[in-house]
Amino acid sequence: MKTKQLFISTALFALLSLGLSGCGSSNDTDSTATVEPTGDVEAITTACGVPDDVLAYQVLNEGDTIVDDTAQAELSIFQINDGTKRVCISSGTASIIRS
Repeated sequence: MKTKQLFISTALFALLSLGLSGCGSSNDTDSTATVEPTGDVEAITTACGVPDDVLAYQVLNEGDTIVDDTAQAELSIFQINDGTKRVCISSGTASIIRS
């Protein structure tokens, strides 16, 4: 009976350990990653404030990825009342990878 309880306890502990090993944070200090485009790449060219109408900024679609081409780009993302997201750029260069 004790052998069965020990086996069950050990199995549960192993499952719990494996389940929790996927959680938590990484100790990586390098947060940059190379993103290979899998869709169309579109440069973000609309400058913030020019024009001052947010509806003229570039549309972000669900699944799009923004890539900072210079590691220093400053972007603004706006969500319009209809749920549409739009983006503009203040400095640097960035692109949208369309999914």
